[in-house]
Amino acid sequence: MTDSMPEPIKLTTIDADNLSDIDDVPEAIAFRVGLSKPPSETWRAEFDAAFHGMHHPIKPMTVLEEQSLFIAFLPRYSKDLQDFFDFLGRVVDRASNEEAKTIEIHHREGRLEPKRRFQEVLRRIKVPT
Repeated sequence: MTDSMPEPIKLTTIDADNLSDIDDVPEAIAFRVGLSKPPSETWRAEFDAAFHGMHHPIKPMTVLEEQSLFIAFLPRYSKDLQDFFDFLGRVVDRASNEEAKTIEIHHREGRLEPKRRFQEVLRRIKVPT
């Protein structure tokens, strides 16, 4: 990576001391997981795409905040909590990797070349009728 590449975001802490209730889902318990730094808009979009696109049997409500994830988890799935955190770590890693690829392309090719290639792809697309 070049000097202008951001450090990858990592999960840092689990705040087990400040649990909260969720009004819409009374059985859920909410907590926060810290991130190593505030995410960029690109990282946020990549996180959302990875979280929703990657397969995992349990996907509790997860909200990306300024520098943390707010998660509402159902205690009945506590035995699956470690597996969920392993999944969450993979999502965070993918978001960081995809953000780095986007930045690398923009640095290497400039902003116009990816746009030109995308424009060519769009021109070949047929609109469904």
